[in-house]
Amino acid sequence: MLESFLGPACALLQKENGLRDNPDTVDDLFRLCTRLLQRYPTELLSSPLFSYLLQCSLMASSLDHRDACSSVMKFISEVVQCARPKPSNGVTYNDEDSQRQELVRNVISSQGALILTTLLNASIFQLSSYNTVDVADVIYSFASVDRENTKMLLTQTFATLPRTTPSGCVTATDEQMKAFLDKTVGATSSKDVTRALRDFIRLYR
Repeated sequence: MLESFLGPACALLQKENGLRDNPDTVDDLFRLCTRLLQRYPTELLSSPLFSYLLQCSLMASSLDHRDACSSVMKFISEVVQCARPKPSNGVTYNDEDSQRQELVRNVISSQGALILTTLLNASIFQLSSYNTVDVADVIYSFASVDRENTKMLLTQTFATLPRTTPSGCVTATDEQMKAFLDKTVGATSSKDVTRALRDFIRLYR
């Protein structure tokens, strides 16, 4: 059933420049995926298409299109939220907690560092400022599931960021990275992460 709905869209986006040339399809696809995830998370997470959808969402995370990017970030955030026994988004899942949580925790364990690295680099170097809120929602979802693990994953992400600009100016110092890390991991709302992320992005621009 999932393949019949998602297969044609995935085939279109796999073409050369498919993501860039079809932002409305990206928007529609990840809106649909988010709805499916909210209703039938285990079915989607265990689908053969899920790995491709996650890969596609990471590729689309640098797409500077307001609606498409927002839908992509919402999907990733919902994936992470599935690791919670009682999600904070008000969704009531139609399946057993244990299997759903295990599936998502495996995703976080194997792909968490890549997800955060991709999103942080996209928000700094590629996305417009209005998408900062969407990226912050994803980071806060990670922190709300496991703060210590998120701290470790973000620390790994920092190693991928340039320490100087092309002209030789220092970007973020160790102290500034630690301040961003503390504010993010200790955040009590997505708004806290948004403010911290905006301040952090300014260091690279």
